[in-house]
Amino acid sequence: MADEILKDRHGIRYGKVTTDARGNAAVYDKMNLKLGTIRPDSMGNLIAYDKMNRKLAVYDSKQNYTKDTKGRRLGKGNLLLNVFFQ
Repeated sequence: MADEILKDRHGIRYGKVTTDARGNAAVYDKMNLKLGTIRPDSMGNLIAYDKMNRKLAVYDSKQNYTKDTKGRRLGKGNLLLNVFFQ
């Protein structure tokens, strides 16, 4: 189980991401409260879920775009962590 501490440009901690052996990542805020999870699907895409297990966004690795639940593009690249910390 790997932990990654998230810090801003001033070095202040604003979150943490823990990853298990299956590739699932749990996202926590600076108070160590769970914000949600990022899980891979069978097609190789990554899907972000909130703490109530509602889908927030999808990163399509083949097209290299992140899309919200309505299919609108949020941006190029994997922006799933930005969905939690906006």
